[in-house]
Amino acid sequence: MEFPGILRHAAGVSPAYLALDWSRSARLGDHELVLAANGAGAQRAALAVEAALERFPAEAIVSTGFCGALAEELNYFLTCILSNTPPAVITPEESMAAVEACLAAEESAATNQVVYLDGKH
Repeated sequence: MEFPGILRHAAGVSPAYLALDWSRSARLGDHELVLAANGAGAQRAALAVEAALERFPAEAIVSTGFCGALAEELNYFLTCILSNTPPAVITPEESMAAVEACLAAEESAATNQVVYLDGKH
């Protein structure tokens, strides 16, 4: 779980009391956080997001469910947030394009069809 690294930088950590395996609320710089864990898989992740959104409005949702594989990247992300510095490694637009490609790959696998990005063939 990546949360210990995030919590080391957070203030005001307290239980979030969500009906999930684990949840905490905290502050990271000027940002309010809800950290939620609910087990492996897309369905359990979706339930965690739904439970958190019922009680806490969100400006953004960040998935860190990669079993420690993103520790270095998350540390960089946290440093950017705390210093209010835009990431120099990848832009938000590039991040969104990567998410769109992953979603297209999932759709293609589920439908056994080619899925085109931005209407390109």
